[in-house]
Amino acid sequence: MVPASHLDTVPGDATVAEVRRRFLESGRDRLPVSDPAADGLLGCVSWRDLESASSTDPGRPIAGLVRPAPFVPEVMAAVEVLRTMQAKRSPAAAVVDEHGGVVGVVFLQDLLEEIVGETLGEREGAQPSRIRVQADGTALVDGILSLRAANRALGTALEGEGRVRTVGGLCSVLAGGRIPAVGEELPQ
Repeated sequence: MVPASHLDTVPGDATVAEVRRRFLESGRDRLPVSDPAADGLLGCVSWRDLESASSTDPGRPIAGLVRPAPFVPEVMAAVEVLRTMQAKRSPAAAVVDEHGGVVGVVFLQDLLEEIVGETLGEREGAQPSRIRVQADGTALVDGILSLRAANRALGTALEGEGRVRTVGGLCSVLAGGRIPAVGEELPQ
């Protein structure tokens, strides 16, 4: 799941040309579309759908290209989320908390990677890596990367306590419940 605070959304009233620019800047193959009037999520727009529309009328709103995303509770099991997405024929689902607020979005590709391992996206070469191994052997790892994915990519055995599932969450636990400073060494 991509937390709501990390979502790169486009407003539902944006034009095809504006969203095309955002796609080119982000390197992603899907972008969540927000509802500017209701502080909610309308669904997602795909690069493929946008490309087919960008040559015909780049000034038109993207509303007709948005694929609605189903809402799933954050406590729903991954297999059930997958079934919901399959039933709705949706490449993404909005994850909501117990109060109905959107806490993030889970994309089909991310869900499948958690289940079966790495897959190739439509525009894989354009996406920035979440792990960058440095010349000295250390690695810069995006905090939203799951511990499982980090372990798989780096050959490590990082483990979180309780509900900790991301590298950022583990770093906060190791730092005593606070956000560590850049470059800070944490106890193991």
